[in-house]
Amino acid sequence: MRKVLTTAAVALFAISTLSAISAVPASAAMVKNGQSCKKLNAKTSYMFKGDRYQYTCRKNPYYLKTKLTWTVQECITAISEESAARRDLAAQRAAGLDAGTLGTYQLLVDMAVDLRDLACARGV
Repeated sequence: MRKVLTTAAVALFAISTLSAISAVPASAAMVKNGQSCKKLNAKTSYMFKGDRYQYTCRKNPYYLKTKLTWTVQECITAISEESAARRDLAAQRAAGLDAGTLGTYQLLVDMAVDLRDLACARGV
């Protein structure tokens, strides 16, 4: 009887392990910010815990400027928002606004930089 229970437990463990391994398809390999890629502007996406992550193969101006890497869409958006905030601040400085208003624009630039740092970190 003990031998039968041991065999059944081993078989149950093997079946549960195999079903867990086969539940993730091989084509669903996850990519992350900073991983190298080969084809410029190639796109990939995957679902993880109900959220869809979209990546583009490009030179990431924040992380690594000389090599093609996977870059998450939020990073691309954060970089463009940061450059827009910097342009706005420069335009307001040129217009000669008071220090309080310029401080608000500087705060927006700082927030855009923080967002970029979070979105573009390696491994996201």
